Amino acid sequence: MQFNPEFQTFALHKILVKRGATTLDLTRTSKIELFQREEQVNNNIYDGKVTVFIVIPDIRVGDIVEYASTTYGKNPVFGDNNFASFSLGWGVAVQSSFMRLVTDLDRPLEYRVHKHSGEPVVNKTATTIEYSWAQKDNLAILDEQGYPAGFTPYPFIEFSEFNSWQSVIDWALIHYKQQNSASKILQQYVNELKATSKDKFEYIEAAIKFVQNDVRYFGIETGQNSHIPSKP
Repeated sequence: MQFNPEFQTFALHKILVKRGATTLDLTRTSKIELFQREEQVNNNIYDGKVTVFIVIPDIRVGDIVEYASTTYGKNPVFGDNNFASFSLGWGVAVQSSFMRLVTDLDRPLEYRVHKHSGEPVVNKTATTIEYSWAQKDNLAILDEQGYPAGFTPYPFIEFSEFNSWQSVIDWALIHYKQQNSASKILQQYVNELKATSKDKFEYIEAAIKFVQNDVRYFGIETGQNSHIPSKP
């Protein structure tokens, strides 16, 4: 389980172990640790996410572990826009799974199902819309690896208040209107490159070499800077 402490809080409600006819409450005796793994640090990207690691004592073959937790909050960069995605298949067999999403009646969600033939059940009340999905006896999905990063072999369903790509563009454009002041030092260097280059191609080659060798990139992609670029 992961969360971002810059704009989220994580609450663990219970850890129960069912052993035959006995149910053990191990919420307070389990060892809980937080790790800031920074999985993309080798790519010079720092996102601030924290992994919740739980060690449950004395687990035995045949035990059933039940836990409940809530992650509160979302990145403020998204404003009031709601969206989410849920897995519908996994690398292990799952006997039973249930997904439920509730939104206000005046805020219906678009949804799309990927790699699955089913559809969610949609129920409306006087004030809400409920989307639910129940599955039984899910078989394990073989993950053969070796595919592009944007591909997944697992089925999933995604929800969004954005009803078109244009609405996504309208949200994003306001975050990319950077007003950067000109750098006198950089402009002086550009003038020197132009003055010492024999032609345009030599100037372009020198400019590329400068960027590749002397410009360092390190992404502090925490909070709203997960999407909003910092000034260079």
